[in-house]
Amino acid sequence: MKDKNNDSRLTKAEKSWILYDVANSAFIMIVTATIPIFFAGLVEKAGM
Repeated sequence: MKDKNNDSRLTKAEKSWILYDVANSAFIMIVTATIPIFFAGLVEKAGM
């Protein structure tokens, strides 16, 4: 018999943490990809 208290659904706090983690990971990936391109262009314009 399945116990109603032992439900496999996520709590609101767990859902919030998952969304936070996904958003943070996406942000880091985008920043990691774009910052080197930005600085390479900046250095090129400065003639270094």
